[in-house]
Amino acid sequence: MIVSIIIFFIIFGVLVISHEGGHFLIAKANGIRVNEFTIGMGPALFKTKKGDTEYSIRLLPFGGACIFDGMDGLEDDKEEETQEYDEHSFRNAKLAYDAARTGGSMPTVFNAANEMAVKMFLQEKIKFLEIYDMISEAMAHHKVVLNPSVDEILIAESETYDYLGSKEW
Repeated sequence: MIVSIIIFFIIFGVLVISHEGGHFLIAKANGIRVNEFTIGMGPALFKTKKGDTEYSIRLLPFGGACIFDGMDGLEDDKEEETQEYDEHSFRNAKLAYDAARTGGSMPTVFNAANEMAVKMFLQEKIKFLEIYDMISEAMAHHKVVLNPSVDEILIAESETYDYLGSKEW
């Protein structure tokens, strides 16, 4: 009976490590910061930090966790005005802020490039991190119209689609 329980915990541990390890590898491959990778629950028996990630093994061999930026729940308690985004975790946020600061036709270009890039990602034509590259390139290529008319906004959108569609991704 005790051997069966020990075997159960070993098999369960391998499953948890594989499962949480999958989250960890996908996050790292996509440039998402992992704050904590833990196996088990309860107080930590072993803890080490490498880079941005804290690794730990906990007392109770039930479950585990892979905690990404923005998952700790503390952000909800902060005032919105004092929150700052983490450029490492939210790469496109800087582009969105840049488009908003530039104004004129640039937010249209950001939006059109984002729509096209996400569509191509969902169709598996580009990798996730290439979304940023596409938006950034479209914004760099665009000549801003400061006070665009509706027609100029539609032209900026169309030119963005045409420009990105003509490139090899």
